[in-house]
Amino acid sequence: MSIRIVARKMIGRELALGYSVAGPEGGAYGTIFHPTVVRSAHIAQLPVPKLLALATLHEIGHLLLGSKAHWPRGIMSPFWEQGRIDEMMTRGPLFNTVQSKLLRARVATRSTTPARN
Repeated sequence: MSIRIVARKMIGRELALGYSVAGPEGGAYGTIFHPTVVRSAHIAQLPVPKLLALATLHEIGHLLLGSKAHWPRGIMSPFWEQGRIDEMMTRGPLFNTVQSKLLRARVATRSTTPARN
């Protein structure tokens, strides 16, 4: 599993902070679009590293939880308007209970499975 940060916007979805290649069971790699993160951080009046960390955590969520892991609230919210970002900054970038259990199970499975080259 890997995350890369690129110095370009996503073609066709210029507001996307990131994108992961994932199926229902998870994925292998994700991408964070740095210019969009910088622009969004300035609009939200947040330090760029904080929004970069949130976007990265969201994409890691897709890599572990799968492509359909969006949830209306918390870190896996598909849309991050100002209110959602403010909530994550004050309450924390939370996963819901089901996501948390699945994350623990998937991380445990991956950590006991030998790495493939």
